[in-house]
Amino acid sequence: MKQVKRAKTTVKKNEALQRGRKLRKEKQRAAPKAREAPGQLEGLSQQQRTLLKLIKEVGKVTTTSEVAALQNISWNTAEKYLLELALLGRVRRLKKAGVNLWVLQ
Repeated sequence: MKQVKRAKTTVKKNEALQRGRKLRKEKQRAAPKAREAPGQLEGLSQQQRTLLKLIKEVGKVTTTSEVAALQNISWNTAEKYLLELALLGRVRRLKKAGVNLWVLQ
């Protein structure tokens, strides 16, 4: 009798796991990716949104030092946020004479 109960419990657990996997796959398929919609600000942190707006206001090209000074953050923090935006495909990094230049894409 105990073996029958254990078997039923195991079957129920396996079915629940399979349903959970199916739901996760469906959510992943339905979720929009950041690269698919570059004009939208969805999926970005507040700091990343602020930096994108700042770069738009400054003009076509800005440096990490300018971003750090305008946002009142350290150069390293500004560089980190800008690199994250570059990985998402929102900005492009150009290196000229030892200076990092950032351009909107």
